[in-house]
Amino acid sequence: MQPRIFQVPKGFIIIAFIILVPIQTSGQDVRVDRTHSIKATYLGLTYAYEQPVSKRSILNIELGLSSGFGYVWTSADYWGIYPSFRLEPRLYYNYLKRKSVNKKTTNNSANYIALSFDYHPAFGIGKDLENIQSAALIPKVGLRRSVLDKLFFEFATGYGPGKSEEKDWIGVLAFDLKIGFILKK
Repeated sequence: MQPRIFQVPKGFIIIAFIILVPIQTSGQDVRVDRTHSIKATYLGLTYAYEQPVSKRSILNIELGLSSGFGYVWTSADYWGIYPSFRLEPRLYYNYLKRKSVNKKTTNNSANYIALSFDYHPAFGIGKDLENIQSAALIPKVGLRRSVLDKLFFEFATGYGPGKSEEKDWIGVLAFDLKIGFILKK
């Protein structure tokens, strides 16, 4: 069976463009940080790279391994490990305000809005695992805070369309809770 190609709604491309448009500020040479980090989630581990594209915007790219497990009433239990990819433009909308009132902005500690494109290819390893290609395009609101010099946590939530090989576009609820460690700035 040939993988299906996902078509992205034009409205989401416009939202991503708005987030990535450079936002000019007068007289300030303050910019979000470029970071390389490892993030642990409740069911996975990812490598993340954040590239600044303006004073308050970054492009977050994550490559990771996700896992899943469960029990289906009609069959046995299952578990699996599969790769994941995320491309996420973020606008740290209160970054400059936090900086101006001397609040901590280390490691991009600020609130943000994002448009997250998540992709899971149709392969993985596990027991009784169905390998299904899927993608989601989810607007999110979140926050990121540094706990120590190199340790941070993130929380984000959102709702948007998702698609898999088995189903047409459906509503997907996203919930991110991550603890991260900065490898390099």
